[in-house]
Amino acid sequence: MVLELSLNDLYTALFDDPDLRRLGPYKVVATERQTIFPIDIDFGDQDVHLGEGDFTDGFVAFCNSRARSLDLGSSVFTDFYPDFIEVDVLLCSESRASRFYFDDAKIGLCNFGKLVSPEVYFDRAQIDVLLPEELQSGVIYIEALESEGFNPERLISNAHRVTLDKGRIEDAAANKQAIVEGSDDTVVEVRILKAGEFIDYLLAGNLDLRGLGKYKVVPDGDSPLEINLDLEGRGLNFGAGDFTSVSISFCATRSEYVDFSESVFGHVDFRDSQIGSCFFADFQGKEVHFGNARMENVFWERGSAAFIYLDKLTAGQFNINDMETEEIRLGDSQVREMYLSTGEGVQRMFCEHAQIGLLNLHEGRLIEVDFGESRIHKALINKATIDLVKAEGLVADKLYIGNDGKNEIGELRLGLHEGVKEVDLEKALFKEGREVERTIIKGFGPL
Repeated sequence: MVLELSLNDLYTALFDDPDLRRLGPYKVVATERQTIFPIDIDFGDQDVHLGEGDFTDGFVAFCNSRARSLDLGSSVFTDFYPDFIEVDVLLCSESRASRFYFDDAKIGLCNFGKLVSPEVYFDRAQIDVLLPEELQSGVIYIEALESEGFNPERLISNAHRVTLDKGRIEDAAANKQAIVEGSDDTVVEVRILKAGEFIDYLLAGNLDLRGLGKYKVVPDGDSPLEINLDLEGRGLNFGAGDFTSVSISFCATRSEYVDFSESVFGHVDFRDSQIGSCFFADFQGKEVHFGNARMENVFWERGSAAFIYLDKLTAGQFNINDMETEEIRLGDSQVREMYLSTGEGVQRMFCEHAQIGLLNLHEGRLIEVDFGESRIHKALINKATIDLVKAEGLVADKLYIGNDGKNEIGELRLGLHEGVKEVDLEKALFKEGREVERTIIKGFGPL
């Protein structure tokens, strides 16, 4: 049996004895209007152990906390923020987190242990000694990490991609640099492959196509390029390919990962594929259809496409970072967690009939968000700039629209019905003391 604790109960337990292993499995449950579990405690020279905690009902922020050591044990988190934390030792042990953010953290030694986290961010962190250990991550973002003598290459084996200062990329495998086109003195030879030749190349076991340099795939006829492979735990990297002359279908491909790297595409359809992690990196394309695909992690990073259709995708985590698209439609997809965290390239998002556990539009900049008739456990809009939000048909347990006055929403349309169990509009309708002019709640007129 799992012990349920409120945030106040958690505080009491920590004050009684900061070693929570004595509790066995426990879950911290959010109260009404609560999306963040702030832990702001000065433990002095005590050691803190979170034991077997489940913190997935809210975001955890260790803000202004101090301790000799903090051990995350086997706890699970959605977003975990060691913000303004000061500890001699941080042990991640066997914990799991959807996203792990270091923000103004001061840590003597950080041992990642066996942490599993698809995204790890070093926004601002001062860490004397950093030990990657058995960390498993998809993308690690390093912006402002102070760690004397630390080389980011030590993290490459722990992630598929490490990004530095939002620009330079280091891949887990050796990355052969492409010759820059456009030089008066340089002629870049582009290798031409017919669709059949390309498939034969893959079937021969050549799955990291960066070794081809720049290449272009051309059709054999009018049929799309069909990739139907069972890669048995291996992955596929497209390198610097040009697929604008062919439509690609992944059919029933099974792959540990697919990395679109620096390739350009026209039409891509994932159909019935099963892919562990899909990295769009610097992907450029016209249309992406996810079909009936199953994916555990989707990393858009800086990828761009004119139109994106999730169709009937089943995904664990869909991370949108600096995505550029005119329109993304969620269709009948089922996504455990979807994040629009950075960037302003998504113009319109249509949720349609999607089923989503968590939709976090944190700092998103969009022209329009239409929730359609989607079913969402938690929909969060915070520090976002959105011209129009339509939520008349939304079915949700919680719709949270900021509580710090930092949202900029031009027009908000809500259908006040039993579909949304809890709506938090505290300060959401105000900006710099001025009421937003065109906020409309359906059936009640302008506020």
